[in-house]
Amino acid sequence: ALTETEKRLYKKLTRRENTMFLFQDGPGLEKILSTLEFTDRRDTPTDDDQETPEIHFYSSPDTHGQVFALNEILRKEERMPDEKTVVVLPSSETLFPLLRQSLSILDEQNYNISIGYPIVRTPIFGFLNNLMELVANMDQNRVYIPDYLTFALHPYTKNISFDGRSEITRIMFHTIEEYLTGKRTKTFAALPEIENDRNLLEIILRNIPDPKETKVSAEKIKRHLSIIHDRTIRKFLMFDDVKDFSSKCIDVLTYIYDSSTARLHPLFYPFVESFIQSFDAIGRSLMKDTRFSERSSYFNFFRKYAMTRNMPFEGTPLRGLQVLGLLETRCIRFRKVFILDANEEVIPDTRREYTMIPHKAREILGLPTYKDRDRLIEHYFDTLVKGADEAHLFFVENDKKEKSRFVERYIWELQKRDGNPNAERYIRTVAYRVTLKNRMPEAVKKTEGVLQFLKTFRFSPTALDTYLTCQLEFYFRYVLNIGKKEELSGDIERSDIGKCVHRVLAEYFSLRRGYILGPDDIVPGVMNGLLDRAFAQDYGKNISGAPFLLKSRMKVHLKDLLLKYYLPLLGEEPLTVLDTERKIRIRKKSFHLEGRLDSIERRGKRIVIIDYKTGSDSNSLRIKFDKLDLGKRETWAEAIGSIQLPFYLLLYSETTGANINDLGGMFLLLGQNAIGKGIELPLFRSDEEKKFFPLLERVIFGILREIVDHRALFRPATDKKHSCPACDYRYLCGTQWVVKTGRK
Repeated sequence: ALTETEKRLYKKLTRRENTMFLFQDGPGLEKILSTLEFTDRRDTPTDDDQETPEIHFYSSPDTHGQVFALNEILRKEERMPDEKTVVVLPSSETLFPLLRQSLSILDEQNYNISIGYPIVRTPIFGFLNNLMELVANMDQNRVYIPDYLTFALHPYTKNISFDGRSEITRIMFHTIEEYLTGKRTKTFAALPEIENDRNLLEIILRNIPDPKETKVSAEKIKRHLSIIHDRTIRKFLMFDDVKDFSSKCIDVLTYIYDSSTARLHPLFYPFVESFIQSFDAIGRSLMKDTRFSERSSYFNFFRKYAMTRNMPFEGTPLRGLQVLGLLETRCIRFRKVFILDANEEVIPDTRREYTMIPHKAREILGLPTYKDRDRLIEHYFDTLVKGADEAHLFFVENDKKEKSRFVERYIWELQKRDGNPNAERYIRTVAYRVTLKNRMPEAVKKTEGVLQFLKTFRFSPTALDTYLTCQLEFYFRYVLNIGKKEELSGDIERSDIGKCVHRVLAEYFSLRRGYILGPDDIVPGVMNGLLDRAFAQDYGKNISGAPFLLKSRMKVHLKDLLLKYYLPLLGEEPLTVLDTERKIRIRKKSFHLEGRLDSIERRGKRIVIIDYKTGSDSNSLRIKFDKLDLGKRETWAEAIGSIQLPFYLLLYSETTGANINDLGGMFLLLGQNAIGKGIELPLFRSDEEKKFFPLLERVIFGILREIVDHRALFRPATDKKHSCPACDYRYLCGTQWVVKTGRK
């Protein structure tokens, strides 16, 4: 691989009598020799009796299959692999699978690794990248909370020592995660706001076991958190120039090394050493005085620079199995060669030059091109394989990858030698033994402790709906109290929208209860003001982006609710709001029942229980009376979309003594595109259907008795395709394989 300058030097050296050139024969050598104008060329005689190497080919569906196949070969070796055996890794991505799955069975003294590993694949790059993302996405002096939590929960950050103990910092940051996640609607916060939140500090202190014994106080926690912010986030808020940027990066890594348990990781020191060398090179480069106008430009500069850097695994090749990159094998002869990832676009790397200089211009200027690089790789690959006694070539074959052209050439040579047109004869296929058996969840028996718990449990309509859908989900959610871990994604959750709408409607109608409403009570401007205040509390006063668009849409929908639904309703019959957000608790037939009624309205002579739904799907809520058979338990889940409205009617009737025939219930589907009379989903569509209420009441208590019956098991859902795909507990049950389908 000679540059134009080297070729000129070599041409002059060829004229000297005391100069001798030695070349290793292989593909592409003739082209190099022809450019050097040798006057005295002597070819070393080859040994005609030298045997061609024994070449084996292995096809695998993925990288790990290659490593497993290599393991089998090494395991069958009669003696420990020595320095005459090499495992070649053209792709550094295979290094750690090889290290963990193959080399782990060898003593460290029995193998040597000499290969470059991309620093962008190290956890240190992930740590720095998280920090840079956090600072780049700040809104003035406020951090974006999802980015802040990603950085805070990185193992390097959350294991910073507090008085010699890293568990205190872990408790601190995980408590901060729970605290900030509980305020999902708040997506930005200033660092002093987090540091000085007395409520948060007290919660952290309560979560620390024996704080007095460990001498931990709220003031110490605050100071510790501030120091971490100072030594990491605040360091990256401003840079004078590239040199200052690189210096501050070194300071952050030094702080992590000195203060975190990261240094206990066996590879942390070589990783961090490589990064510090890279930053030191940046700080001493010709760009050191360069200033960028944008803070994020420093981060982009570092990322692009890091993509060009490799961390060398520098071994001491005295003895043992050699693990080398392809270029590290130059001029070394091995008895036994194992080459992994012998795939196209790996051997050779056929990507074109990523440069502003076009390919033709590079040729005219005498600069290396991808064609030169391909010829070079071919030379190294061929001399390595043909110089061995035994070669094993592994490659991945799937819908995205194919074997290298060099491998294809070797197979073709064997086909010509043997006169065999079947190429597959020479390839051993690595196959996995896969048992494609889907796990089915098992029913759970009720222990005495569970039965005692259920006797005092307060049953809500949501709990009964859950039980009807899947008894195992009820068991996980309400009995074991396994809740879904809340995550702060920055997106607006559907549940947050529902809470906001309920809060605004309750506040609006609570000011207008107790009398017959008139047209003057329909005031969209007041509703808008309540919505503005709710969003200011949840998202802050100066909102933009998704929250702003959502609020605009909600204003239109709530305005339509007043003008296109409630205003026409006032002209049809007298309407009085009796109560909003009313919580009712009763005890009946030894069961504790509770529910929260969104709105209770007197419409004409009837009292109607209203439940607001921000969705638009009526099928998941409707009760199909024609399919409901009290004597056939299996029909209950299929016929009942939601037991919520009959449950509310039962609560209200028991509390007030109201006759059930004078009561009605309906869902208002606020998520429908067109707001009008069509948003109503009544429990009973006619007076004739009211006769089914006693049946529904018997279903409710039938479910309750079944829940507390020690003979009845908690069973999985019968309609798994409808219930399991969206369930939070599908991984506990092992039903994550179920594909969702619509419910008939």
